Amino acid sequence: MNESAKGIVADPEIMHGKPVIEGTRVPVEVVLNTLAEDVEVEKVCEEFGIDRKQVSNAVRFAADRISAEEYRAIQA
Repeated sequence: MNESAKGIVADPEIMHGKPVIEGTRVPVEVVLNTLAEDVEVEKVCEEFGIDRKQVSNAVRFAADRISAEEYRAIQA
């Protein structure tokens, strides 16, 4: 099992190795997609049985990954 960020783990035996909320089978991707659908944090917590800190950890994980990426503008 690989702890990718605080509260987020990746284990090939859980959800095919996708990053999940530690102690659950809830993928970070699912949490982010649900938030993107304008679902309130409290509803996300209820729906997936997680708490606000775990939601925050998922968002932080994604932000860290994006900030680590290098982007270049493509000129047409």
